[in-house]
Amino acid sequence: MELDRVYTFECAASFGTLPQSVVNTLFTDGRHAAGFLERQLEIWFPNLKFMDGRGFDHQDEQGTRYEAKCFTPRGADYSASKFKGAGRRINLTEHAETAKQLIYIMCDVVDFPVVHVLFKRGETLLARYPNGKIPFNQRSQLFIAGDTC
Repeated sequence: MELDRVYTFECAASFGTLPQSVVNTLFTDGRHAAGFLERQLEIWFPNLKFMDGRGFDHQDEQGTRYEAKCFTPRGADYSASKFKGAGRRINLTEHAETAKQLIYIMCDVVDFPVVHVLFKRGETLLARYPNGKIPFNQRSQLFIAGDTC
């Protein structure tokens, strides 16, 4: 697992008798894909252990904390969930303090069942996207063509 390297996977997903096209469309929404991806990541990257900790999802053998986030057709928001939702405002100082302690696992689900995975230091994301939001038009710059796994 390397920082700034794009890994590409294909995910087979189904549910009951739903057509494949419906399942694939559902998984382009981070709200649907996130829980599945959090568990899949520890299989794709066996040195990660799913923790579901407060403020992070995974941890490696060295104690480094990782937070998985989905990049969707609406872009990505890597701020903490407590800053999301109607009437909530982001505290940029607190957001920056948290981000500096994490490595983000950015999971691009736009072309599901193809999923691109990128490990990015929070400090790196903060330098370019200090408000925690990555617009969709930055997708190609964030997920620079990488290796296929």
